[in-house]
Amino acid sequence: ISKGFQHQFWQAVKLGAEQAAKDLNVDITFEGPESEAMVDKQVEMFQTALDKKPAAICLAAVDSKAFQPLLEKAKAAGIPVIGFDSGVDSDIPVTTAATDNIAAAALAADKMVELIGGEGEVAVIAHDQTSRTGIDRVKGFTDQITAKYPKVTIVDTQYGGGDQLKSTDLAKAIIQAHPNLKGFFGANEGSIIGVLNAVKELGMEGKLTVIGYDS
Repeated sequence: ISKGFQHQFWQAVKLGAEQAAKDLNVDITFEGPESEAMVDKQVEMFQTALDKKPAAICLAAVDSKAFQPLLEKAKAAGIPVIGFDSGVDSDIPVTTAATDNIAAAALAADKMVELIGGEGEVAVIAHDQTSRTGIDRVKGFTDQITAKYPKVTIVDTQYGGGDQLKSTDLAKAIIQAHPNLKGFFGANEGSIIGVLNAVKELGMEGKLTVIGYDS
């Protein structure tokens, strides 16, 4: 059960899951909600999966807290849960396969500061404040700037739900509100596409340093 389908990232994850299933001779179904904002829909999918009594369930949770009751059920039924991409606040999953999002976003901060010349204003567009990836990527970027770069200010952090149209509007508003802005960090695929669209639409190409996360 993935977070969604609307990004190239999830299409790549799907291909990997299907290839591994083929290599290891197991049957796999791969599904996710239409958008990464649909927590209830994903919880419903997990319940449906539990009812089928599978050998195991893999989960990339859109909300790190919403799955606790269902994880308890899975544990009681003896169905192992494996987290991927975005973990949950629970020790029930047997393991979680994911990027170290805090470390990776900190690297993005280092690179940003290097590219903007060590000082100035930057902004962040992220997908959400509920999933592990949303929380950790913003934290990794923000904490690194705060701890290491006193001459760099994060003037705004906005959340566009991973929706590129919404992220475009948010990015445009930030650019217009901060004429001295030097850089933009987009924390997932939908967010960064939104930033890129805003930069193009406002004719700011070459004037802003843009760093993205994901495909």
